[in-house]
Amino acid sequence: MNEIANEIWETTLELMSSWRVLWRVIITKCGPMPQHEVDFWVDLARTEIHAKVTLVLLTVDSNPSLQLLPPAIKLPAPVAALHTPVSTPQPSMQSPEPVATPATPAANAAAATPSNDGTGTAETESDEILVDVSDQTWGAITGHRLSNSSSILEVQLSLMSGYLIKRTGLRLEDPPVVMEVNLIYTETTPRVHEPLLREMLGYFRGLGTLARARGVVDKEGDVRPWHVAAAEKAVRALYLLM
Repeated sequence: MNEIANEIWETTLELMSSWRVLWRVIITKCGPMPQHEVDFWVDLARTEIHAKVTLVLLTVDSNPSLQLLPPAIKLPAPVAALHTPVSTPQPSMQSPEPVATPATPAANAAAATPSNDGTGTAETESDEILVDVSDQTWGAITGHRLSNSSSILEVQLSLMSGYLIKRTGLRLEDPPVVMEVNLIYTETTPRVHEPLLREMLGYFRGLGTLARARGVVDKEGDVRPWHVAAAEKAVRALYLLM
């Protein structure tokens, strides 16, 4: 694990080397993170001399024990239909033929936005924002801390716990999908734990939109962000090859 962690850390430093600023490195693990892994990442961040970094450690569970079930649907009692013995004749009225409305002619040429170079073409923006207007994903902070342990005999409470919740359909009986998110380590004070986890859930929501746009996850029934879904798919592919 130490060799893999060192390789991940060195690759991260290469990506950060272009800007000499204070970076916040967020490391997310699928599943519980043992204490020796936490200590190793913390030591890497504290002994780093080539970059200024602050470390945040998270764990996620895409199949948590929490399940949100839709309410039970009660079907209305059948109502007996009443029929009259003889149907009442209805007058037949024929509506006039509809009158076609002529289409409004569209402009053949669009006005070009002038640019700074005077060519008459609009400059393309370098930064683009991806927004899903139909996305119904929420973040929820729990009132208690969940355990960061794979054993029920050992309890290692996280600093703060929450869930990423996404609606899977428009019907009332469609159950939402849930992903557990735990804050394991941060260098900030305890009063900042809840706002920090809320910020992380917001980032994960945006990465979930990216995953659905890229076709990495199912658009309706998956709430996983891009990096979590990509890592779990890679592990699944490796498992099938072994």
